[in-house]
Amino acid sequence: FVMIFSPGILTGAPQSRIATVRVAAEQETALERVVAEEFPNVTVIRVKEVLKDIKKILSHLLFAVRAIAAVALIAGVLVLGGALAADRRRRVFDAVILKVLGATRGRLTAVFLLEIGLLGLLAAILAAVFGTIISWFFVEYLMKMTWDFDFVNILSVLLLALVIAVLVGFAGTWHALRLKTAPYLRND
Repeated sequence: FVMIFSPGILTGAPQSRIATVRVAAEQETALERVVAEEFPNVTVIRVKEVLKDIKKILSHLLFAVRAIAAVALIAGVLVLGGALAADRRRRVFDAVILKVLGATRGRLTAVFLLEIGLLGLLAAILAAVFGTIISWFFVEYLMKMTWDFDFVNILSVLLLALVIAVLVGFAGTWHALRLKTAPYLRND
């Protein structure tokens, strides 16, 4: 702590000093005894227990944040599954019509993969942009810390989201590609 005063102002003022010491657990009591004998007016305050409590609270907070993130992730997967289930009927209809018009299974696979890939890429880019803006705001303005842009992590998350979207999306589309067209073309 640095303060500047005019000479003589603090001459008669009581003074105190503060120090922090870290020692092995087996040496704590011996150090306290020596300090008390040599400096009887020194007060020893243990902060080890307080730091343990703070660490425990922060670990619970970290667990809560991870739990919330897991719930959000599970909700996202459920929403994606619901969207795929709702989209299944349209995909079956599209696949049947395109097969009647001469499209091969390979061509349909490529078209569906392209569609799912583009949608997944768009969703991943939007999530990355909004996530980056929100994290920048929280770090810079609420936490008053320096925010750093990490392009490698964002790119890896984008690629992972794209792969997951294509795999999950194509799993829902695979059924439409296996169907025979005749049962769907008949009017019952």
